[in-house]
Amino acid sequence: MATTVSNHRQREPVDESSSTLDNLLHCPVCTNEFNAPKLLPCLHSFCFECLESSLSQSQIGPGQAFLCPLCKTQCVVPPRGIRAMKSNVFLVTLQEFFHNKTLDPDQECETCDSGRAARKKCIECTDWMCNQCCAMHLKVDTHLQTLLAAATCFIHSALKCTVFT
Repeated sequence: MATTVSNHRQREPVDESSSTLDNLLHCPVCTNEFNAPKLLPCLHSFCFECLESSLSQSQIGPGQAFLCPLCKTQCVVPPRGIRAMKSNVFLVTLQEFFHNKTLDPDQECETCDSGRAARKKCIECTDWMCNQCCAMHLKVDTHLQTLLAAATCFIHSALKCTVFT
């Protein structure tokens, strides 16, 4: 159904020990690792190219409705097209984390001009920040990092989220 792009990571054969988290990082259409994941209103995600290919094959364009392939919730293509759909920044950040593309020791703060080493990354605006900038950034209520700082693991309820804190 979808065209495979060369920068997709090919999925390893599925076995019974595959983790749920690994499944979260793969597109349900092409089964490859997500590439530019787009978020539907029902909160399911698909690769941009998979979504674009599937909708164009069905001759569905801007302003037209379609059903989510997984849950059959009705969704509408934005007037500006599929590119205008929200990107799933959380999935992209999760991919970076699991592929050791997190913090480069030489990464400097992208928020200030101090040259201080970056220590944390906001998953909403994707900026790497020093501890001082991060403290100020956490005061912005619209950022998801505020919610993650106090989140507990949904699998291990006794543990707090430490990925972005």
